[in-house]
Amino acid sequence: MGTSIRVTFKRKFFAGLFVFIPVVITFFVISWFFSFVDSFLEPLYFKILGYHFPGIGFISAIIIIFLVGIISTNVFGKRIIDSFELLLLKIPVLKGIYTSVKQLVEAFSPESKVSSFKKFIIVEYPRPGVYSYGFLTKDCVIKAEKDGRESCLRAVYVPTNLIY
Repeated sequence: MGTSIRVTFKRKFFAGLFVFIPVVITFFVISWFFSFVDSFLEPLYFKILGYHFPGIGFISAIIIIFLVGIISTNVFGKRIIDSFELLLLKIPVLKGIYTSVKQLVEAFSPESKVSSFKKFIIVEYPRPGVYSYGFLTKDCVIKAEKDGRESCLRAVYVPTNLIY
């Protein structure tokens, strides 16, 4: 009996940990980014406005991300970004980090040409009546015939937690 409780506790604890850690890390990274932008630009805003404006980092970060989006979709801006990317790829440690993060982001980007995830879908899985979310990775892998009709079988990636 004691072993069963210990095993169940261990399983549930690690399941919770694997859900909790990405959420906490995401929160801290976003919080750090906004705080960094806020602390970096706060002296400038203080000189302009004459007083402290709480939350200006959040607004500034949104504007900066939007401006980077404008620049990255512009022909000349794309050249600048490509040059910066080539510089990053020449630095050994940064190359590994940058390449990994870029591949991860592009995998989920709907506008990426190299994206393996074409669209978000819901499929009946793992048993009838239960639905899971997934990502369409290929439209028509195999043409199959069912009930006298030809249909396409699609490739779908369904993220699962194998802890349970």
